[in-house]
Amino acid sequence: MRSLQTPQQAISLTTFRVDRAGYEDLRDMVEQAYRHEVARRNGRVEWTSDIEKKISTATKWLINGKKPGLLLFGSIGSGKTTLARAIMRTINYLYYSVYRDQRKEIAEISALNLVKLIASGEKPDEESFIRFQKREMLFIDDLGLEPAAIKNYGNEILPVVDLLYYRHDRMLFTICTSNLDMNDFEQKYGLRTASRFYEMFNRIGFTNEDYRKR
Repeated sequence: MRSLQTPQQAISLTTFRVDRAGYEDLRDMVEQAYRHEVARRNGRVEWTSDIEKKISTATKWLINGKKPGLLLFGSIGSGKTTLARAIMRTINYLYYSVYRDQRKEIAEISALNLVKLIASGEKPDEESFIRFQKREMLFIDDLGLEPAAIKNYGNEILPVVDLLYYRHDRMLFTICTSNLDMNDFEQKYGLRTASRFYEMFNRIGFTNEDYRKR
C-alpha cells in the first residue's frame, strides 16, 4: 500500500465561512433544521435555553469563527449529531447549485467508517479516503470510537489523526462529534494530537441527559 500522504500542493489558509445569510437569519435556519432533524427521527424537541445557546454559538462560528473546526463533544444522546446535521443541511441548502462543480456541500462520514476505508482487507479504498481528507467541508461523526492506530501491510498508521492533521494544516472546515472529553482525547490520541485539537476546534460541550431514552 502506498503512503496516504498526498502530493505537495499550495496550502489554503482561508476557511469557508457563511456569507449568504446574516446572524439572525442563519440562526433561525439552523434552529429549523435542528427541529426538522429531531422530527425526522420521530423525536420531540424540548426547547431549552441551553439548546438555543448552543445553536447561537455554532452560528457565530459559521459566520466569523477564527478556527477551522467545530467539535461537539460530551454525553451520549445529547444532541451533538442533531446539531451537526442541522448545520450540514443548512449549508447544503444555502449553497446548492444545479451545477455540481459550483455547489458547496458538507460531506458526512463516521470516524469508524473512515478507518474501514483503509482497513478493508485486501482492497483498501485509499482514493475515497483521500477524497474525504481533501473535502472543503467535512463532518466526522463519533470521533473516538475508531481504533486510533491500525496495521496495514505490517505498518502502523493513524488514519483519522493523519486526516485531521492534513485538514488542520490547510484550515479546512471540519465538524466533529465525540463522546470523549478533552482528557479522553489526550489519553486516546496523545498530548501532541490533543494539542492540535485545541488549536483546530472551537468546542461546544454537551452534558444533558440522553434524549433517546425519553
